Parts: sequence; structure tokens; C-alpha cells
Amino acid sequence: MTDNTSNLVISAWSHESAHASIAQDRPTLSRVHAIEWVRPLCGSEAGGSQPHVFRCDDASLYMVKAPNNPQGGRILVNESVCSLCMSWLGVLHPEGALVDLDSGLLDSAPAKFSDGRMIEPGIGFGSRLWPSEAQERFQLDQVENRVDVAGTFVFDTWIPNTDGRQYRGITQSQDATTTYRFFPVDQGHSIGPSWTEASLGSLATGTTVTAAPQLLQFTISEVAPHLDRLSKFNQQDADWVVGQLPENWASAEERRALASFLVNRARLTGPCITSTLKLV
Repeated sequence: MTDNTSNLVISAWSHESAHASIAQDRPTLSRVHAIEWVRPLCGSEAGGSQPHVFRCDDASLYMVKAPNNPQGGRILVNESVCSLCMSWLGVLHPEGALVDLDSGLLDSAPAKFSDGRMIEPGIGFGSRLWPSEAQERFQLDQVENRVDVAGTFVFDTWIPNTDGRQYRGITQSQDATTTYRFFPVDQGHSIGPSWTEASLGSLATGTTVTAAPQLLQFTISEVAPHLDRLSKFNQQDADWVVGQLPENWASAEERRALASFLVNRARLTGPCITSTLKLV
């Protein structure tokens, strides 16, 4: 197969909102069908869930985490919830989608994991594949959308990433003053890769959160817009987010625990970050 990935991704990116991060009161995950397997992710793009790239019926390329990915089903829930919450908060990130993987496509594609297991049909989580550079290739002082960097670390305080923050950059120029547009990737370990209703309940009833350490490079005024937005997150918003999950991904009890987790931590995040930055 000829790999036309670069041209396809650039075409998809040209239709994205590359210059604005607009908060969405009722974010949704689009539903798309995979129509062609392209390749596995590798190198700096890959991770423990071993995603694969598929072209979907909206003519876009998606990085897809499969239903039977090596890290389990919680990864799909975490990615979906975090994609929706980032959209609600107004942080630039690749659009998330529920991707239908049909047996007819998979039976004719070499879509397998490193242990030889084949990707199974079902609903996977996908995010649009944007042409970008790995975080090792640039410094944060080269980033032009600093507001999204601040927003990402506000998000990481609200919904902690247990695997460390990963991000990439979209090159904005090729001269001596190259800049990048920052965007966060891989929220599979946010919330936690093996959370339970009980573990979320203990977190939701806690009284403190810990600010993401990267926030120390920002001023209160820089994070204020996201903190103001987060202070408005309520039970209806949380119920909307968890209501976007496919029915077989989480039980009713787990959905209630997730919603409580999101609401309680949203309430605690603003005061935590404000007090932390005032001490700097």
C-alpha cells in the first residue's frame, strides 16, 4: 500500500480550528466508520495501547485505540472523557471520535499488536492525526499558543495524568524563529488506567488536589480564564460528558462515580491552583 498519510493529514488539518480554542458547553464525540487501515503508530507517536492509523468515512485520518488494546477498556473511557472535558474547558486538542471498526475491514488488513494479536471489531477511541513534532523537538518557550499550555496544566490538575503529560507541536514557520502550536496528547492514563467505582469514590470525596507542577511557570492572570471556566462546571455538565460513552463501556454506577469525580475535582482545582501560584 502506498502511504499517503502526510497529504491526507495536512488536508484534514486545514479544516481544523488551528488558531482558536473555543470552549464548548455541550461537546460531543463524532461517530465515524473506519474504511481503510493505514499503519500502526511507531516511534515517538506510539504508546502502550499500540494505536493504529485508520482513514475514516469523513475523509480524515485518526489515531485509533482499539477495543482490545493491550492496556484495556478503561483507556477508551479515559480518552473519551478527557477529550470531552478538554473541549468543554477550551483547550486545543485533536478532535475525539468513536470509531467503528468492522470485521470486514479488519479481516483484510494486517492490523495487529506487537504480540501478534489482531485488532478486534467494535468501537474504538480515535483522535484526528495532526502533522506535528514530538515534544523532544522543541521547547515550550517556542510555543505561540501559551494559553493552551496553561489550559492543559489546569486540566491536568483537574484530571490528573498518572503517566506524565505528553504533548506535540505543529510547526508554524521554517525560519530561524520557528514557533509551534502546542497540543496535548495521550490521556489514556488520566483518571487512572485501572480505576474502579470505589477508587473514584475516594478521590471524589477528598478535600485536596495537587497542582500540576508545570503551572509554576505561569502567573495567576494567565490561568485565570480557564479557572473561571472550570468554576462553572456542574453536575449537568458531568452527566453530559459521561452520557457520551458507549453503553457497554461503563455501568450506571461507574458513570455516576465518574461524574462525581469530575464535579468534585472541578470545585477544588481553582482554589488549589490560586493558592499555589500566590506562594510563588
